[in-house]
Amino acid sequence: TKTKVSAFFDVNDQILKGGNGAGAVFFIGDAHSSVTLHGSTFANNSVVDSDDVYGGVIYSYGSPLNIEDATFTGNSVHSTGANVNEKGLVQTGSGGGAIMIKGSPNTVFKDTLFTNNSSISKKTEGTVGGYALGGAISVDFSTGNATGEERDSDVTFKITKDLTYFGNTVSSDSTADVFDTYGYHLNSAAAGGFLFLDRGSDALFDIDEGATLTIGQTVTSDDTDSIASSIPNQGTTNNDGKHASIKKVGAGNLVINSSLNKYYGTVDVEAGRLSVNSDWNIKNTATVDSGAQLALASFS
Repeated sequence: TKTKVSAFFDVNDQILKGGNGAGAVFFIGDAHSSVTLHGSTFANNSVVDSDDVYGGVIYSYGSPLNIEDATFTGNSVHSTGANVNEKGLVQTGSGGGAIMIKGSPNTVFKDTLFTNNSSISKKTEGTVGGYALGGAISVDFSTGNATGEERDSDVTFKITKDLTYFGNTVSSDSTADVFDTYGYHLNSAAAGGFLFLDRGSDALFDIDEGATLTIGQTVTSDDTDSIASSIPNQGTTNNDGKHASIKKVGAGNLVINSSLNKYYGTVDVEAGRLSVNSDWNIKNTATVDSGAQLALASFS
């Protein structure tokens, strides 16, 4: 099944009970469908819930997305409350201020703009508060509970013109120390101002010659516009315990002004140039293919 949509959504608010929802559009597929959005604008949509809340605009569960020439701005998810499970770990919170992708491979964002989206978690009386992940986009593996098929997720950012992603943020006031994402974990309550890659998810930046994608307007060490990932638990079988990955392809330029210090996956520059202007504490392998370039302002 294929669906194509062109639309404008502005100021759509939802207050949910029971978790998991999207502010403007909710797609849940059978792992054999896809959705195409072209020339759409999604502005100021939000979802608020006391438990899990994902996707201020879209929650794509099993349905690959193809989004072209769209704008996502000012969208948000807000989790209020959240507490520890029987193991003493927090497993709930907010993710994907604009888009939540779960078990949806081959998702493509072509020349699509992400600005001022946010994922927010606030504790309430009697709770420790939840995590806040992926201010713009959160990407996750699926065990197949909803679609019947175990599937990982990967996203491609196809860029043919100069674009800047900016103002995407995450924030949490949780007092917990460790956050569990079912077979994976993270040691920060807030991670991935722009993008969070959970449970071995993959991101590909395919940038045409002469084009530049800039992530973050200014160099920063905080979570604004950052890219982050979760850490596989020892012995986990979810997605074979693999780390997240970032690949840069295409002859164009990817400039990252934001932080990668909560990113634990691999980086592979196969073509073109990747410039990281923030201070990068590298957690995993970074490889550069022949003819490609990796420019680091500062690293450890």
